[in-house]
Amino acid sequence: MANPMKTLLAIAVTWLAGCATGTLQQTSNERVDLDSHLVLAAIAREQQDGAEAAEHYLAAAQISSDPMLAELVCEIARQFNLTEVGLQAAQFWQALSPGNPRVHQFLGVFRLRLGDRDGAVAEFEQLLAATDNHTAALVFLIELLANESDVRAATWVVSQLAVQYPETPEVHYGLARLGLRSGDYRLALDNAERAVELQPEWVEAQLLYARILLIAGRVEEGLALAASIAEEQPELEVHLQYAELLLSAGQHEPARVLLDSILAKNPGLPEAV
Repeated sequence: MANPMKTLLAIAVTWLAGCATGTLQQTSNERVDLDSHLVLAAIAREQQDGAEAAEHYLAAAQISSDPMLAELVCEIARQFNLTEVGLQAAQFWQALSPGNPRVHQFLGVFRLRLGDRDGAVAEFEQLLAATDNHTAALVFLIELLANESDVRAATWVVSQLAVQYPETPEVHYGLARLGLRSGDYRLALDNAERAVELQPEWVEAQLLYARILLIAGRVEEGLALAASIAEEQPELEVHLQYAELLLSAGQHEPARVLLDSILAKNPGLPEAV
């Protein structure tokens, strides 16, 4: 069934186009086309129709040569997994703004989704080359890629980028998390251990290392590490994670005692109930 609002818009666009005459006709038609695409894109976006929204925003970007519209298409395409449209928009955006490093973020993601791992690495390397804060950029990329459906491919890409930054604990921590998600426990274990070596006071890295030790079958070692962390750290989250590790290892009585202690200080705490 036709959308009444779209039908009215189409009639209005046709009428406006017919009103454009003389030497101003081409410019007027372009303005009408641009406005109609923007309106239809906004309607589609409101209705959560990502494919149609991206199509109209891309058409509007091509009419107006507006890099902000091309960027918007990339955002929508990444969200709705519209890889082909996203790559087209990113390449158009790059042509409009060749010096903008942010475009490489999207080009990398879309190339990764198309199975071009080497191409993705090359794009992300260009993004890293354009920033002075490589650590922050790498952390951002790891978080970005951690949400990709092909976790193994994302892990491989990050591992290639990490080769250039062997002394950056945040990179090893991110790789450990990705390795855990992708089932590559050797990669996870090696990088968690390296992160702790590089930054021994990093509690989150220590807890991740303890968790991976448990998963790798080194249960006593993992629990001993988690216990030592809990003894030194008063934070509630640390003790909750230790209780979770105890439960994962089948240590139900020690976990119950710990959770009872937490509840005595934090009555009704949902995480401990």
